[in-house]
Amino acid sequence: MTLVTLASSSPLVVESVMNDNDQLKSRNNTKPAVKSNLERQAFDHQLALLKRRKRRHLRTVFLAIVAAITFVWAAISVWDVEPEEMLEFFTMSLLLVVILMLLAALLVGIKSVFRRFFN
Repeated sequence: MTLVTLASSSPLVVESVMNDNDQLKSRNNTKPAVKSNLERQAFDHQLALLKRRKRRHLRTVFLAIVAAITFVWAAISVWDVEPEEMLEFFTMSLLLVVILMLLAALLVGIKSVFRRFFN
């Protein structure tokens, strides 16, 4: 244990924490196990796949937002839809999404109650 004092407060007791390798050395008195080259390559490959998947999802979200903006612009400029009417459609869509979220939350609550009483 290490004793630490702060300038304006009472002493605090802080435990020094050993990392995993130190704990392994103290238990076995041997060197810590090192991952094999094959395990490291597999881990690096999984990490690369996750990064690629995340990039792909971000690209999909970006393209969906750009497509939605393009559709709104086309509706207003090409088919002469009033911007107020587009705003009304947007607010109705937003309201529908909120209603669906509340309904989903209600169903999750009902499911957890049933699981608690009947399981």
